[in-house]
Amino acid sequence: MFLEHVVIPSDYLKHRRTIDEVYALIDKDRVAAAEAARLKFRGDVEAAVATVSEISAVAGARIVADSQVVSAKIMIDAEVSATRLLAEAELRAAECIKETLNRPHEVIEAMLVEIARSTSTHISSAAADSIDAIKRDAEIAIEGLKEAGARAIREIQGLAATVEAQLRIDAKAAEERLKTFRERPHTPEEASAQANDACRLVTQAAAEGTSTLQETLAQSLETISKVTDDACLVIREAALSAEKRLVLCEEQALAQLRDLLHLCRVGGKRDK
Repeated sequence: MFLEHVVIPSDYLKHRRTIDEVYALIDKDRVAAAEAARLKFRGDVEAAVATVSEISAVAGARIVADSQVVSAKIMIDAEVSATRLLAEAELRAAECIKETLNRPHEVIEAMLVEIARSTSTHISSAAADSIDAIKRDAEIAIEGLKEAGARAIREIQGLAATVEAQLRIDAKAAEERLKTFRERPHTPEEASAQANDACRLVTQAAAEGTSTLQETLAQSLETISKVTDDACLVIREAALSAEKRLVLCEEQALAQLRDLLHLCRVGGKRDK
């Protein structure tokens, strides 16, 4: 799951020594050149590890911050909806009281029944719509967080793949150049043995660099995945709390409506 085109951060490129520097040493001192190649690979890996860590840290911080913002918005939306439901119940009850003044008890009763039915239906529908909207917003936010995490993972994987590929290319090129060292310090056999030792050092250094990068990659991917999962859980819990708040508020609004309508009935009977 790599990026089609990975843009390597400038900080990474700045720290990367070119293989040409190693080539220049090879023609002078094979052993020194092998050591220079090892140091070069280490520098490349250290720069890549630093970049991977930075990408992981920035992505994780953004995911956490976004989840907190979304969770806060969900709770605020729930409170606004809850307040609206209670206000609706009070408003309809007040209208009911106003309309039933100086009316016959039979008319009042019929009005109360209709008001109770229509208002209860409206309150329940409004509560359900608010809950659906909150769930929908939560799922959209969760998908956004998952995509942000996946995007960071793709960026890290792309960088790691690019660096590993370059390590292999540089190591292979260094090995070939070491084997064709222009000067033979001693006998052909000694020169060949020295070349083999130098090539082995280069190969080992490249392998160690790849291993270190893979370890960092695995840790970063694990961290991003955990941060993303935790952030999504925060949003789900916020949505669940908001749903419970709205359900409770719906019950309170309906109970409040019933109490006020009961007072209207009692008042209507007393006036009669």
